[in-house]
Amino acid sequence: MRRIGPDTASRLAREGFLSQAEKVLSAPLMAEIDPVSRVQAARGEVMFALGRRREGLREMNAAWQSLRTLRNDDSIMAARFLSDALNESGNTFEAIQVLEPQLADNPDWPYGTTECEARLVSLYKTAGRNADAQAMELKIRQHLSVADADHPLLASMRTPQSIAPRFISLNSSPTIESSSATYQPTSPVRSQLS
Repeated sequence: MRRIGPDTASRLAREGFLSQAEKVLSAPLMAEIDPVSRVQAARGEVMFALGRRREGLREMNAAWQSLRTLRNDDSIMAARFLSDALNESGNTFEAIQVLEPQLADNPDWPYGTTECEARLVSLYKTAGRNADAQAMELKIRQHLSVADADHPLLASMRTPQSIAPRFISLNSSPTIESSSATYQPTSPVRSQLS
């Protein structure tokens, strides 16, 4: 049985069910979530979706910085959501700055990193970094060389469009359970958050 947690609130916020997302985050169960940065990341997503963009970005960035040292799905999800919010705010360069170190921190994490790589392909193309986009597409193909031929990401790579937008829209976030986190007070994403 799945427990309702911060990932549920995040999904609700992304789907536009903001009042439901706020209810999930205000539930007593949220006080039991470990690490608490998972709740902070979801709270940031809800704030961002409610139009409190700067505040939401600050919350998501603080959560990502805290979760980043875990090198697990929690840190990858926080990086993806922060990067998506930065990109939506028109800050492609900063969105790239979030994903690149996340991938460097988690080079062998198969599930979440491929999603980050797919996002980077799109961001690189937007930023005019076509050589980087092509290199990342090649890396994704190598990761998925043993995947089923109808895998959504592989299927999208057969078309001339960017692989990232189609894959991201088809993919949903996994439920995540993890251990405790240690806060790291470094912040590569500054201009939008200050």
